[in-house]
Amino acid sequence: MAKVYGVSNEQMEQEYVHILSGLSVAGSLKVALSALGKRETSQVLAFNELFSIGPISGLDTLTGMQNRHQWMAERDENYSITDREDYLYIVKSYGQGVPLESDQRRAYEADWLRLAEENQMLRLWNDTAIVSCDESALDEVILSSVIELEQEQEQARNQASKGFVSAGSIFIRVLEVSRQLVDTSFFVNRMREMIKRGVLVSIGQPGALHQFSLRRAEVE
Repeated sequence: MAKVYGVSNEQMEQEYVHILSGLSVAGSLKVALSALGKRETSQVLAFNELFSIGPISGLDTLTGMQNRHQWMAERDENYSITDREDYLYIVKSYGQGVPLESDQRRAYEADWLRLAEENQMLRLWNDTAIVSCDESALDEVILSSVIELEQEQEQARNQASKGFVSAGSIFIRVLEVSRQLVDTSFFVNRMREMIKRGVLVSIGQPGALHQFSLRRAEVE
């Protein structure tokens, strides 16, 4: 949460601005702010972009933007490019906040250039740095989460599940274990890949997390 500086008199009622990656997260925050009675004093700005996934090379060029859009659209039917005007709106309206120190800014720029040059499809936080990873880097965490949840269900003697674990529960467990910022569409696609490889078995339709469940494939 950041205090807003340099806004016009008309904007003074909205004392805080929250900038988020992901429309669903923004919706949840609006609900929470309303419940706390703080919605009228808070502006929620959301971008349908999460740069921890997908290609980021050459995003200052039309080709680079098209490559990212194609990659994301193939994996998330709800993906759309954030309009340039949205970015300009934030810069113009809230651009007089506390600036970065020059050394810190250069360090962030160097990180971005390194990650863009590496151009892996997944970026994860590792101790004190962001590292480029293969798309499959979290597959083992997904599998171990499935195994743990299966065992918990067995201990609870949950016969109704028939050994399957809801994809939503798996997603939550992976986030708890990995502490990474990766959206649901990425995890759904990794789960689909693991189903194709015969690592996992599903029931339901692998789309939204509430629509399907998973278990380990039988080991022969």
